[in-house]
This record gives sequence, C-alpha cells and structure tokens, in this order.
Amino acid sequence: MARAWRLLTIGDTGLLIPGAVAQLRSIAGAGSAGHCGASACPGHLGHALSVLVQYGQWDAARPACRRLLATQWGDGSFADPGRRYAAVASTAQAVRGLLDIEQNLSPPLAAASPQVDDPALVHDIEAAARRACDYLARHADPLRTPGSIPAGPPEMALAALPCLALAARRLHV
Repeated sequence: MARAWRLLTIGDTGLLIPGAVAQLRSIAGAGSAGHCGASACPGHLGHALSVLVQYGQWDAARPACRRLLATQWGDGSFADPGRRYAAVASTAQAVRGLLDIEQNLSPPLAAASPQVDDPALVHDIEAAARRACDYLARHADPLRTPGSIPAGPPEMALAALPCLALAARRLHV
C-alpha cells in the first residue's frame, strides 16, 4: 500500500497531483464556496497553502496567503467554516499554512529561489502567526476559566498542540 501512496503523490506528476492542485488553486484563487459562502474558509485556505507551497505553486500561494492574512480577526483567531465564530481548529490550520509558506519565503530557502523572497510578506506572516498562537494558547485549554466563551469541544484543543509546538520552533519562541 505504501508504494501506491508514493505513486499517487510522487513529484508533481503523481496521479492525484494535477487534480488536487487544480482544486486547491480554486480554493486559493477566487475562493470556493464550499461550506463558507462566498470564499474559502480560513482553515481550508491554510491547508491549501501548505499543499500549494509543497508543490511550488507560488503564483497561487502568495495571493492566497495575503487573502488568509486579511481574514484574521482582531483577537488573532480565524473563523469557523460559517465565519460566525472564532475557531481553534481553523486557527490552527491557518497557522500551519502560514508557517509552511513563511518557511519557504525565509532564508536559506528563499536564497535558493529568489522569486519567492518577500521580506514584507514574511514579516506580516510572522506577526499574524504569533497573534494566532497567542489566541490558541488562550483559548485551546479545555479547562479554561469558568464563564469564558468556549472555543469548541475539548478535543479541539488537540488541533492546537502540534501547531503551537511547530510555531515555537519556527518562530524561535
């Protein structure tokens, strides 16, 4: 079975890659209605960023990143799929996408690909990721302060843990 997985995803020519990248480019582009109305959910957009960056789709990833940054709420969170409430899972996935694109825009990887070097965007990404991680640290605890607004069921806190650990390593926190 592992061989089948490799064949489906190898390089940029695997059997699933062209269709998957086209779908993600659609989500990252003008937006995909999906569950979110007129545009892509922040969590879906974060996931799309991670995959687009992995396959070098910079012409779609950079504008999608800017669009994702524009959806961040004042408290650092990103919205649920209906865009009504702040959501731990959406915020965690958005941060993951931001960290994936940031890693590839920052030296030394940017030095290998000068076309993706964008210091201003890196600054904006790092600031947004820090605000989002602050939100996650405040709201992902299932044992939060009584009377505080729940950020989702307790198991949603699990979505934040890998993201917070990755952000701590990449942002040197």
